Amino acid sequence: MLWRLFNKKAMHKAGTENKKPDHFTIAMCSITRVKNQVTRIQRPRCNLSLSLLFVTCILLESCSRNKTFTPEQIDSYAHYDFGVVHAYFSNGKWGFFRDHQDTITAPIYDDIELSYREIEKRFNIIKVQYEGKWGIIASNGKSVLPCIYENIITSFPCHYPLLFAKENKKWRIYDTLGKPMTAFKYDTLYGDFYIKFSEGMAIRINGKVGAISCKDFTEIIPPVYDTIWVVNDVILKVKNDNKVGLIETYSARIICPLKFEDVDISHYESYNNGIRVKLNGKWGVTDTSGKEIFPVKYDRILNYTLGDSGRADVCLNKKYGSVDRNGKEIIPIMYDEIYTQQIVCCTLVRIGDKFGVINRDGKILIPVKYEDLAHWGGGNIIPLPPPTKAKMNGKWGYLDSTGKEVTPFKYDEINTFCYSTSLIPVKYGDKWGFIDKSGKEIEKFLYDNMECNEYSFFIGQKANENGNGNLGIIDNTYGKAITSFIYQRIIPLDNFNSKGVIAAVRLNDQWGFIDNKGNQLVKPKYQFEEIKPYTSGLAAVEKEGKWGFINKAGTIIIPIKYDEISGFFSNGVTGVSIDGKWGIIDSTGKITSPINSDFDMVAESELQGD
Repeated sequence: MLWRLFNKKAMHKAGTENKKPDHFTIAMCSITRVKNQVTRIQRPRCNLSLSLLFVTCILLESCSRNKTFTPEQIDSYAHYDFGVVHAYFSNGKWGFFRDHQDTITAPIYDDIELSYREIEKRFNIIKVQYEGKWGIIASNGKSVLPCIYENIITSFPCHYPLLFAKENKKWRIYDTLGKPMTAFKYDTLYGDFYIKFSEGMAIRINGKVGAISCKDFTEIIPPVYDTIWVVNDVILKVKNDNKVGLIETYSARIICPLKFEDVDISHYESYNNGIRVKLNGKWGVTDTSGKEIFPVKYDRILNYTLGDSGRADVCLNKKYGSVDRNGKEIIPIMYDEIYTQQIVCCTLVRIGDKFGVINRDGKILIPVKYEDLAHWGGGNIIPLPPPTKAKMNGKWGYLDSTGKEVTPFKYDEINTFCYSTSLIPVKYGDKWGFIDKSGKEIEKFLYDNMECNEYSFFIGQKANENGNGNLGIIDNTYGKAITSFIYQRIIPLDNFNSKGVIAAVRLNDQWGFIDNKGNQLVKPKYQFEEIKPYTSGLAAVEKEGKWGFINKAGTIIIPIKYDEISGFFSNGVTGVSIDGKWGIIDSTGKITSPINSDFDMVAESELQGD
């Protein structure tokens, strides 16, 4: 909620500078008279006519205009971007006025609740409180719901705008015009505990939970359950008497009997692929009738597949392995941990503090004897398949695609993110060098640091005579430096084998551009703060907080004038922003979509022309 609060002095000043009315004609009424009338009205019952429900607000709106307030008499002013409606606070009460008009709602409300929720903005309604009861008024001051309710919640369940009103501890649903859609019968609605799905929302009646349609408010799921959880738009997990099952949202059909301690199906899974179930503290997999697919006897069920060749990765007695549908072990249940995925041919396994690799049939590919294993791409994850770097006695070595050790275990680090190149950076002591994929050392260990990138060349750091760590570029085939180690920063811009510029380099706080021979195609002369990689032959550059684009010759093609950019060209266009407004330009700088969008960023679908 956005508020701008002012004291009396500031409000008086704002009255001239912001061109607010220099006086406020406030419709006032005799509160005593209204209160006396209200006390003579009995609380309407649900079966009375709708008009009787609005008596209170009609009395409030019937006040006459009989008093003028100057700005000094207003305690504080609060501006709320609510169309043309503004809230103000006077003598302990809230009222409303419109821009550049004397039309004013009297300051009669004890409290108001303003928010930027979509329903309030789209339908111009405001939640107000009078004498401890809540109601809804429209932006013209007219009553939508009278101030007689214990609570009101505005909500958008299933994309339908609704008002939830509470009276005598029961909830009722109204539309945004104040038309009642249900009776006062719900203990809880979606607005209280946020259980919804595509076409319905959960309700609670007499302590039991069910669901109703958001369209016509008919019953979808009868209120007979203790608890409901939404799995996805078509599946609900339900619980009764501490037993859990699954039902369909659109038919209420039971797809997993309520006889288990727990059931588990991910948001994206279909129940036709089986359902994980827990019974007597053990897990298995069943079909929709409750028939076992994998025996309910495991501590955990991890990945599983169905069909005649179905298998499941399981945990039993704190040991892991894989079994077929009959419970026969495929991978012995002997490992302390397995790191498995259904899409790969290999499984990383651990026994104690040692790692190895087996295939999906349990055959050992890499013995379980290494302190760590990581494939090219980094991290302790499953090889697809090896080669792999392995760690033994605190040092790293290199295994080929068969799992054979091809280097001694002597390196302090191996950079596994460079597998797309011909060479592999390795660290020995405090210096970096290279080995090829046969394990042969290529160059002496000369470099203080080594970086890989997606453009297939290395950025090395080498101390100069002053002890400063300066940067240079090294090729990916022979490990030879193609530049001197003189640059403060290097930003890869294009593939190493590309013609023309491959990187931006900064020297003496000025940027230039070099090719794959190390030649300075554009000598360092630009004072950019940031440069982004090329797309569509252009690179985004930042200068003094503004962005533009240069070509590979370093020429500014699109003026450096934008506050923000999406950073890339897609189908020849990109998003740009000025003063918080977004638009689209092409690679010549021509505006193809006006810069007037309020969105935080131009949608990717717009850039792709969808």
